[in-house]
Amino acid sequence: MIKKSFIAGIIVLLFAISILVEMQVSEVVDANPYMYMGPTSTRTDTNPPIVSIFSPTNTTFYNLRTVVLSFNVSEPTGPHVLGPPTVSNSPFINVIYYKASWLEQNVTVYEYSSDPYSGHATNGQYTKYSNNLNLTKIPEGHHSITVYTQYSGLYFPSTDPGAPLSTNSFLIWGSSTVNFTIDTINPTPTPTPSVPEFSWLIILPLFLFTISIVVLIRKGKVQP
Repeated sequence: MIKKSFIAGIIVLLFAISILVEMQVSEVVDANPYMYMGPTSTRTDTNPPIVSIFSPTNTTFYNLRTVVLSFNVSEPTGPHVLGPPTVSNSPFINVIYYKASWLEQNVTVYEYSSDPYSGHATNGQYTKYSNNLNLTKIPEGHHSITVYTQYSGLYFPSTDPGAPLSTNSFLIWGSSTVNFTIDTINPTPTPTPSVPEFSWLIILPLFLFTISIVVLIRKGKVQP
């Protein structure tokens, strides 16, 4: 009798544990039913991130050896890039750097980093970014600056019924370039207005007419 009761108790305990495990699995699936399947190549219908450079202005001359690099970047777009509202996985920036023609090395402006234990970002996680940088000691001559950015994102499957609940990560680059000139030795002079040549055609006859009037008046005074 004791043995039967013990076995019955074990069965009840196992049944209760199975119910708890099923509830936990159900909560995880409801929270994020998508399974990560690893990296994949970038789809052709994914638009790269947009890099906009506002300063320095393209093909402009500057008479100082200092310019302001002003730019912003915005996230890539395309089908299956953004997940359903219940899954927040917008593409985020991995790195932003610029290459200046007068510098030997690239200059990193922002680089994503995360805590190795928690996986949380340690310096912010951005989907958009803007900055203004003072660039000094630029040598004379023609120069170029290219701003590069790389995004990480996830592709989600079709929302059609029966589509596989899986995701794949992707990387995508964007860039923009401006060209400008530093000329502090021979800055472009400001043109000065000149007297039109045709004005002498007016001034000379007026001058001769005036002289003629004066001569006639003097002759009239001399006559008795």
